[in-house]
Amino acid sequence: MPYSSQYVGQRCRKLAKHGLLLSVGNGIYKVTDEGLAYLEAEYNAAENGNVEVSTGKDAGESLDEA
Repeated sequence: MPYSSQYVGQRCRKLAKHGLLLSVGNGIYKVTDEGLAYLEAEYNAAENGNVEVSTGKDAGESLDEA
């Protein structure tokens, strides 16, 4: 995998912050119902208040950038 474990952990924490993953401990995450719906394009995180809308990284990241 071309990504470091530090990068993957950072991404997982961000997705958990937005309710798409659930941390179960020891660096293990579980996909939530919202996360599954997002992957199936049935859930819009921005419409549900889980994403800061921004135009650049300085203002925050969208879920697609996470």
